[in-house]
Amino acid sequence: PASADHTYSWFLNEGEEATYYTDYAENPGVQYWISRGFETEEGGESNVAFEFMIAPSGSESDTLNNLLGNKSTWPDVVNMTYSSMTVKEAYESGYILDLGPYIEECMPNYMAMLDRYGIREDSKLYADGEWRYLALTNF
Repeated sequence: PASADHTYSWFLNEGEEATYYTDYAENPGVQYWISRGFETEEGGESNVAFEFMIAPSGSESDTLNNLLGNKSTWPDVVNMTYSSMTVKEAYESGYILDLGPYIEECMPNYMAMLDRYGIREDSKLYADGEWRYLALTNF
C-alpha cells in the first residue's frame, strides 16, 4: 500500500479478540476501508492511516480520562462513553469540533439515515447558543 498522507489516532473502548489478530489495524474490515482511499477536496485521492489506541479490559475509563487530561494527548477520534467529561463540556473546552459542516457537506448518506429515522434534530446538542452536531449517532 501507498504511504499515508495523514495519520489519525483513534481511541477504541475495546479491542479485538487476540486469537484473530493482535493489532486492530489487522482487522480485515479496517484494511478494506482504508484501502479504498479518501477523496480530497481537489478530487484527488488521499491515503490515510490510523493509529489505534485500545484500553486494557477493565480500565477503559481510567485510560480514556488519562488521555483526555491534556489536549496534546487527545486522540483524533474518540468514543466518549467512558469519559468523565460530557460531549458538550469537551466542545465548550475546545477539545472537540462541531461536526456539522463536515456531516452536512460530506455525509449525505448519514444525513439521509437521520432523516429516515426522524432523529436529525435529536442528534444535535445545544452549545454556545446553537444546535450543533458534536458526535455521530450510531445504533
